[in-house]
Amino acid sequence: QLPIGKKNMITLSARACYVNLLYSGALKIDDAQFKYSFGDLNATWLHKPNKNNTFTLSFFKSEDNASVQEQNYLANIGLKWHNTMILAKWEHTFCNNAIMQHSIYYTDYKINFNLTQESIGFDLPSKITDIAYHGLFKQRSFSIGFDAIRHKIEPQSPNFTQILTSTNTVFEKLNTHEFSLSVDKTFALPHDMALNTGLRSSAYLDQNNETHMAIDPSISLSMYRNKWDFSTTLSSRHQLIYQTGFSAVGLPTEFWMTSDSKHKPQKSLNAIATFGYKIFPNCRISTELYYKYLKDIIEYNGSLLDFIQTQYNLDNHLYQGNGCNYGINLM
Repeated sequence: QLPIGKKNMITLSARACYVNLLYSGALKIDDAQFKYSFGDLNATWLHKPNKNNTFTLSFFKSEDNASVQEQNYLANIGLKWHNTMILAKWEHTFCNNAIMQHSIYYTDYKINFNLTQESIGFDLPSKITDIAYHGLFKQRSFSIGFDAIRHKIEPQSPNFTQILTSTNTVFEKLNTHEFSLSVDKTFALPHDMALNTGLRSSAYLDQNNETHMAIDPSISLSMYRNKWDFSTTLSSRHQLIYQTGFSAVGLPTEFWMTSDSKHKPQKSLNAIATFGYKIFPNCRISTELYYKYLKDIIEYNGSLLDFIQTQYNLDNHLYQGNGCNYGINLM
């Protein structure tokens, strides 16, 4: 951290790591050698001209590289992830302690999976870029927020090569727009209880200029005592863009997809109950029970061989259906 006068501060941080430098032997299984490295850079400028206004400008960039050298199959597998974020934010505090925030941000996420084996190889790039505005007004127990996001999505598009030929599967870059308005209010109740209600409405304009609407209400009841607390929540959620990918690779290979006429927005109905108890001043245990009903969930069922053995079509490798999950968390 580097203070500049009384009203400015710059924060810089950077990391780099090559895991194989210390753990190369542990990352070798049979004749397969796994290699991994990552690095990131973070820079933030904070400007506070007076006690009521704060301006922030942030930059973040990271890159991860993973590779597997398989001697038995004469194959090399590589995987790269890239993340970039730029944020400009203004926060204003009013005399009645109400807070207003305005943020403009840019995010970019890329992933590229590649495999080479003797005379055969392919690349599998995908990407999503967002340019967005976020606004928030909050006063005590009430808040209202607005978001506007422009998504530019590039689903995975395999580039297959042999010694004398190459085939590129080119997908259209998908430009979509998302708008949402959210309202949240908390009510204090007798006997150390609180009721929180929320409502989020969304409009999503897909690449074919078709509009998808969603309304997501939520309600939560909380109770607090000296050593224990209890809360229960009912909510609805819609997911208008979502991730899917190879589930059997063992590495994060997800790519982004968008809702459209063929792929409906994913939905969930959620019920959660949480109980916590403070054993000691700095020690607390909690139990959470949850149930979620899931509708129009999409899962990718393809494998790496699909790009070599068949003419690739993304829609031929997607499952869409309904289901549920439930469980208990102990912390």
